Amino acid sequence: MKKIDTNFFNPKQKEIKWYNRNFYYLATILFIGAMCLTYFMFQNQIAELVEKSKYFNLLFVSFRHDSLGHLIVNCFSFFVVSLFLERHFGSIKYLLLTIVAIPLSSISV
Repeated sequence: MKKIDTNFFNPKQKEIKWYNRNFYYLATILFIGAMCLTYFMFQNQIAELVEKSKYFNLLFVSFRHDSLGHLIVNCFSFFVVSLFLERHFGSIKYLLLTIVAIPLSSISV
């Protein structure tokens, strides 16, 4: 019988610390809440900010939506992907990842 190589598993990666703990999908809830809040309450103000300065587009590109259907599809797709990623990285790391990814995604577009 072949012995399992225990060096493959790194016990330090499995330790739960405050920064890699899943805080009940906090980042997912915050991001979807921000998308809904900006659509229903601040859509006009964000459009004015983006028109005044293109640099604001780097920050608000993920929160701009054309219609309610567009918002629902974006929230659903983000929710499905985010459940796995936040569970894998932890809430704080995943929140930082999304904050860094927003400007990078708008630069690539």
